[in-house]
Amino acid sequence: MRPETEQDHPISKLALRLKELRHEAGVTQGSVASHLGVKGPMVSGYENGKEIPIDEKVRRYAELFRNTERGRDELEVELLNLRTAAKEAKSRSAAAAPRPRASFWHFPDGNDVTLVCGELPTEMRMPYAQPKVPDYVRTYRYADPDTLLELWGHLPGANPGSRVRHITSDEYDPTVHDTDHLVVLGGVDFNKVTERILADIDFPITQEHFPSYQRATSQNSERSQPSGPESPQRAAFVVNHGSEDEQNFEPVLEQVEAGWELAVDIGLIVRGPNPYNASATLTMFNGMYGRGVLGSALALTHRQLRERNTRYLTNLGCDRRIVAILFKVQIMNEKPSPPDLTNPAVRLFQWEGPSVTG
Repeated sequence: MRPETEQDHPISKLALRLKELRHEAGVTQGSVASHLGVKGPMVSGYENGKEIPIDEKVRRYAELFRNTERGRDELEVELLNLRTAAKEAKSRSAAAAPRPRASFWHFPDGNDVTLVCGELPTEMRMPYAQPKVPDYVRTYRYADPDTLLELWGHLPGANPGSRVRHITSDEYDPTVHDTDHLVVLGGVDFNKVTERILADIDFPITQEHFPSYQRATSQNSERSQPSGPESPQRAAFVVNHGSEDEQNFEPVLEQVEAGWELAVDIGLIVRGPNPYNASATLTMFNGMYGRGVLGSALALTHRQLRERNTRYLTNLGCDRRIVAILFKVQIMNEKPSPPDLTNPAVRLFQWEGPSVTG
């Protein structure tokens, strides 16, 4: 029996037939798109199997490519049958694909869930962050409040049987919180728990702020290495590949009239077993700047990308080992764009630690 090839797949059969009809008629994808009432890239998707046309578009194909040998009705039946087989194959493939847990944010063993935020230095706080002020607001002490709010919309609802709380890194008590499911926000500048965890798991990535601009880097263009008395402090995630071989990943800062503007931040997601309690979970969202931290969280909360990104992390085995991904966070209109971790052009570095048993 002849083994099945890619061209035998029902989706490929439909795609190849549509492409064949267009070539036989000697027309362009643009002409087909105009007749179908779609844009050119959609026709390309039909012909490479990435898209399956709806019934109405199939009937328009039959109308466009009918000829004296094969009338519209006969061609329509053929194409509709191919479409039905392609849809069934796509459904079977989707059902068989590995899926993440019912909820990436559900922790079934009942441990407490603790979000750990960095705490702003006193000189950076608003007056209302002072407890003796009548209008005291506790969360004004927090670094990365945007990220906290983004995650708070997911965690309590996904864990109705567990206590979910948020604290600052200064409030973190190892004797109480080390055994929790930990969700750690922010970098080593404001979050001491981030610094402690990265050191304890023998991590190949460090987060550094360099006092001068003399250190060489191969990762960025001149525009991403500002210089001058009013320049922001140079910072980078540094990946140590062993001995003296290391790689720097720096944000991209562009000079504008008002000063420096962040164009691309660097985000870091860490997910895996809690290093202090293997039956619990560690999730870390980090960035060189606050928008990198928020962009990291959006990778796993954004409606259109969260399933794809959580599946990617799950397939790396983050339920049994610590997984880390460094990636670009594009800044658009002063806001972080949710990153697609499945895109190699977005990922900068990926690390998978050894398996851990609970």
